[in-house]
Amino acid sequence: MWNVRYKSKQVVSQFGQGVNTFLPAFEIGESELADASNVCSNNSPAIETRNDRSVLTLSLTSNQNALGQRDNSYLHVLDGPEWKCALPTSTAWTTLSTSITNGKGCFNEFNTEVARYTILATTGQSYAYDGTTTLVSLTTDAPKSNLYTVHSYRVYAIGEDGRTIKHSSLGSITDWVTSLDAGSIQLTNAKGDASAITTFANHVIVWTDNSMHELYGFEPNDYELIDISNDIGCVNRLAVQEVKGKLYWLDYSGIYQYTGGQPEKISQRVQKWIDGINWTYKNLISMGVHGSKLYIGIPYQSTSINKIIVFDTEKNTWVSDSGNFTNFTNVSDVLYGQGSDGRIWDMESTGITGNDNSTAIPWSFETKAYQDGSIQGNKTLHDLWLVYKGSTNATLDIGYTTSLDSTTFTDLVSSTDLTFDGNGQKYNKMVPLSALQNVDWYRLKFEGTGHVRVNYLQKNLRIKGGTY
Repeated sequence: MWNVRYKSKQVVSQFGQGVNTFLPAFEIGESELADASNVCSNNSPAIETRNDRSVLTLSLTSNQNALGQRDNSYLHVLDGPEWKCALPTSTAWTTLSTSITNGKGCFNEFNTEVARYTILATTGQSYAYDGTTTLVSLTTDAPKSNLYTVHSYRVYAIGEDGRTIKHSSLGSITDWVTSLDAGSIQLTNAKGDASAITTFANHVIVWTDNSMHELYGFEPNDYELIDISNDIGCVNRLAVQEVKGKLYWLDYSGIYQYTGGQPEKISQRVQKWIDGINWTYKNLISMGVHGSKLYIGIPYQSTSINKIIVFDTEKNTWVSDSGNFTNFTNVSDVLYGQGSDGRIWDMESTGITGNDNSTAIPWSFETKAYQDGSIQGNKTLHDLWLVYKGSTNATLDIGYTTSLDSTTFTDLVSSTDLTFDGNGQKYNKMVPLSALQNVDWYRLKFEGTGHVRVNYLQKNLRIKGGTY
């Protein structure tokens, strides 16, 4: 007589290694996720709701044309044709001008050792502000462009032809013509018009949609333009940021990292999100930095920004946040995001209440496809233990599916079964036989609102394997 053989098994899962959309749901790491929204790995290996966002009293009223900072203290904005500035704690803007070209602009800070200037450049005008009430025109000789950067006491900009780097005289924002001091460098091998410019590691770097070029040197007699890549470009001028001494930007194929030499593609684990970008709206994309985290706002299968990819460069983890933010800037180590509704937000405050401006944060994450180390025999999830904590307004539900592709999950644990009082909790759930009995594999989805931290999940299984 043949008897069925069973064995019991305990499997402990943690979820703090971020998202991996590149590999199939079977193949990602035990602590990686198939998808996630509004969670973070700040306390990895636990996973939790991201920190709160807080909204400033300041807001914009017209076209949101530029966002920047001055002296690591003041926010600067181009609100329609109005150049405004304020401390983030202010309740009202100070207007510097009402007659700036109403178009997309960029801010740069330029120190001549004599004065500190905040430069605002648009495709029609370029002005500078030195902290007084009078704006300084960069003169008609300055490029009419919103592709500006500064480096070693010179201002650099892309000319109107899109294929020339122009630079000012040493220590000047207004002198663009003096022979042997001001001048220009041709982007001879550029593949199309310039799309972005920045300064990194003592060099000026320029991209087109499909190429990358690095300018060495400090003055006309020692400039050397190096072609870094003929197939890696940058999608727009806001899709570039430096984080902890490394340069990051978005190309059509993915996110690249650069410290010199050849660029390295680093976004394989979120390739699904990159492939889902609606490139028709590429000019909406922008990047920001908070500490070791890189934020990339993208239009994911959308005509507006609806997903923010977040890469923790120290933990090497990827997650995503929701929200429509059109630009970012940093003031005193705080990342500010400019919302499409005109409001300005502290993107990652110190608050962990689970609320954005009194609205509960919706969050979710999906696990890999669990085989739990057994392929030859079917398995039954007998019961589970959950270690977690949640704010008093939090909710948490767990669903399951035995499909690899389904986006529909059946309820397994309801929020009403759990206790949320701000303290650590341990919860045990006996799984109904009708749920996960004799399955080959399964996936779980955790979702809720408010601030929740999931420390780990212990699954107690009964595995049927073979006979004796």
